[in-house]
Amino acid sequence: MKNLYKISLLVAVLVIIPSLVFAAEFRHGDQPSLMVGERVNGDLYMAGGNTTSAGRVVGDLFVAGGSVLVNGLVTGDLSALGGNVTIVSDVSDDLRAAGGNITISGDVRGDVLLGGGQLNLVGNLISGDAILAGGSVRIDSKVGGSLKIAGGEVYINAPVAGDVNVKVDKL
Repeated sequence: MKNLYKISLLVAVLVIIPSLVFAAEFRHGDQPSLMVGERVNGDLYMAGGNTTSAGRVVGDLFVAGGSVLVNGLVTGDLSALGGNVTIVSDVSDDLRAAGGNITISGDVRGDVLLGGGQLNLVGNLISGDAILAGGSVRIDSKVGGSLKIAGGEVYINAPVAGDVNVKVDKL
């Protein structure tokens, strides 16, 4: 009985893990992109100089580059890293980003975690909590959860449903 269990476990590991790993798609180069009309079913990893995701990602998107632009729907989590990060589209789950200049103009249905020099949240809604750290932080998006901010200059121009915790030089 123990051998049957071990064999079943080994078969499960050998079948399930490769299927999960190969469900992801990787794009890299000077200007990797997901074009308008393209759809990726599964996770997408992109890295390059100028990185653009304009298609639909049915899964999580991980993107890094000198300049990052996401203007296609992401149905899972979005993680972005870059010098300039611009998120125009909606994100159906959590958003995490780090960079020099970050602009979020789409709606985020989950939590937001941002760190950077200049942060601008100008979309309609962040459904969950927001944790932000930056030199200059501007919030024009309604926050459905709590808000935590550490920064130099902070501008809050929208309602926050939960608690607000701010540590700043100038409010």
